[in-house]
Amino acid sequence: MSLSIVISTMGRPATLYRIIECLSRQDYPIENIIIIEASGFQWEMDVFPLQNIRVEYKKGLSLLGARKYGLSLTCSKYVAFLDDDIIIDNDYLSSAVGFLEGNYNYNGVGGTYEDNFTKNRSKLSTLIGKFFFIYGNGRSNSLISSGWADYVRLEHASKESDAEWLFGCNGVYRAEALNRLNNEEEMVKWSFLEDVILGAKLTNEYGITLRILPNLNVIHAPEETSGDYNIQTLRMRVLYRHLYFRNILQKRNIFKYCFSMLGNILLLGKSSISIDNFIEIAKVYSFLIVNWKKMDWDKVNEYIIKKD
Repeated sequence: MSLSIVISTMGRPATLYRIIECLSRQDYPIENIIIIEASGFQWEMDVFPLQNIRVEYKKGLSLLGARKYGLSLTCSKYVAFLDDDIIIDNDYLSSAVGFLEGNYNYNGVGGTYEDNFTKNRSKLSTLIGKFFFIYGNGRSNSLISSGWADYVRLEHASKESDAEWLFGCNGVYRAEALNRLNNEEEMVKWSFLEDVILGAKLTNEYGITLRILPNLNVIHAPEETSGDYNIQTLRMRVLYRHLYFRNILQKRNIFKYCFSMLGNILLLGKSSISIDNFIEIAKVYSFLIVNWKKMDWDKVNEYIIKKD
């Protein structure tokens, strides 16, 4: 069955060449590989080991925008969204498509990922998260009524599990299911929460039709290439979550949401212990409170990218 790959990148030759090498060793045929280049970097096509690669230059396009655009360019039955800095096994695609071919009630499948952050997450952060309804029991990738998303971990990660969302760095979906979704929201930069939002919309539309498979586990390295903590990502972590909670999440609890956002202040403060960071946290929460009901994607995106 036909399969296309969509990869968003920003001028990172070392990691992109590595994932293309991984794709060249796959034991499942790939119809085409669509690379969305969101910076001004120019690629030399003759260095790629595959011929079915198409590069689209879309400077400034966000991760969410790149994936939506890539989806619009393919007519394949299946589409895989892959980060440019992951390493996959040679049977990743055949295992993913094989599962979907044999399980027609599922619309997407993916694996967990390993990096230094997930390996070294402190017990204190996890305890804080559980207390503030940020994390659950870690049995599955689930949508929490507080507006957060729990993820499968520890001993549970070694078992197959149904999921309400898939990790954004890797996933294979039925293109038809994705094309039926309403994708009106727009996000900027690396589009924090885009994977949770996609999962929530699929779950809202079809029920739980996603699956995590242990044999699809990927390596995310170097993990610091994506989602670095800065002013813009801090703003995303607060404001995109509010829009997701208010506009997309169906089973929501306002008390748990407010309590979790208090806990989020601790986690954001822990990410960078500095006066400037705490000042920015105060600013973004003030913006949230003032614009609680009237903010939309355009207003939030404008605030995220503005320079003080």
